[in-house]
This record gives sequence, C-alpha cells and structure tokens, in this order.
Amino acid sequence: MYTLKIQTQYYDPLPYHSAKENGSFHKGMPQASFKNLGNFRLAIPGAGEIHLIDIGERKLAGFSRATWGVLIRYQGEECEYRYEGGGELSLNVNDLGQVEISGHGSLVQVDLPAFILKKS
Repeated sequence: MYTLKIQTQYYDPLPYHSAKENGSFHKGMPQASFKNLGNFRLAIPGAGEIHLIDIGERKLAGFSRATWGVLIRYQGEECEYRYEGGGELSLNVNDLGQVEISGHGSLVQVDLPAFILKKS
C-alpha cells in the first residue's frame, strides 16, 4: 500500500474513485492525501482518465529491485512506480491537463501493448 498526494491547477473539477471513496478535486484546494491506497481512478475532463493499478510484487520493466509496484496509465502511456515499505506518490494536474508525477521510490516509463495476441 502506498500514499497518493494530488493537487490540481486544471480549470474543471477532477472526479476520482477508489475502493474506499469517491469525490472530486478543484483548482485552489489544498493538496489531498490518500493513505494505504490500492487501485485509483482520476478523470480529467476533456483529457482522459488516469488509472493507478496496484500490481503488488509483479514487475513490468525489471528496472528496480523494489518489492511493490503501481502501474500508472494516462492517454495511452504508462509508467511503473516501484517502492519499498510505504511508498509516496505525488500527482499534479497542471492547467493544460498534463500530469506531473514524482515519488519516493522509482519511476520509469514503460510501453505495454494494448493487445496480446495468443495462438489458438
């Protein structure tokens, strides 16, 4: 489980959903913090949704020895966040709808194909 901190300068409210709660963030609000988080979804009107998927011990890129991971998807791009113990990830949605991301742990962009073709 990790902590997620979110801030926004985007002109529209940003609705979110987690297993524990739903709500929205607004420009000018103080930074929000979610502790012991698993999966999380944040909508950016006109730009898409950010999905944070708790992948546990599964490693996608193989770049880090850290035990725990989160797959972050937005606009067809992905990042893998790896951490030990209680990770802390920060997202800021700027005024253009771009996502600025940082965290205590490791972050790397990954390229996951949308389709996996299996032979019958």
